[in-house]
Amino acid sequence: MKSEGQKLKLFTLKRILEENTDEHHGLTMQRILEQLSMNGVTAEARASMKILRHWNNCGLRCFRTSTSQPNIGCPAGSFSFPKSSC
Repeated sequence: MKSEGQKLKLFTLKRILEENTDEHHGLTMQRILEQLSMNGVTAEARASMKILRHWNNCGLRCFRTSTSQPNIGCPAGSFSFPKSSC
């Protein structure tokens, strides 16, 4: 069972990506961590990337650019998981 802190991290990360990214604009991991912190959530880059990889495996269409400072984002409507998802 997930702790309340873990649930808060998931919901806050989802909201940050929904409100601040789209198919053309992403956020750096540093900016995501700053946003989480401003919302009272403590997180590390490694754990946040693990969450994003899991979501991608479940059908969420997040992206990561391959620039020197990668951006991460989720296109509009991408938080509609298939019924058979995780």
